Amino acid sequence: MKYRDIIGFSVKKQKFVKKNTIPEPVEPPITELLKEEFGDIISEGPAADYAKEYQKVKHTYAQFWDAVQDFESLLKNKGLGRHAKDLDRQWRGGAEKFYKFFFKMMGKLQ
Repeated sequence: MKYRDIIGFSVKKQKFVKKNTIPEPVEPPITELLKEEFGDIISEGPAADYAKEYQKVKHTYAQFWDAVQDFESLLKNKGLGRHAKDLDRQWRGGAEKFYKFFFKMMGKLQ
């Protein structure tokens, strides 16, 4: 028995070993070309401004919704279920309608 076979480097094994090499890209990626042409910030203009402010409104609405739900559960736990229902009804009548209107308006702008 040969020493190469003992340590695992036989001639047969070496023939079937494939080298994992990744070919180098010939052309630079599209994102690199866009960064060269437009700079690092690709999203500019009114659409990006609208998107930023829209995300702020969505985040604020979600926080407000969570706070209202927490307050409603507190009212229910204290035995004021009727007040919790009134609060929910006012929420659905005012803030939810405005939010749906806001979604429609943003859909028309984009």
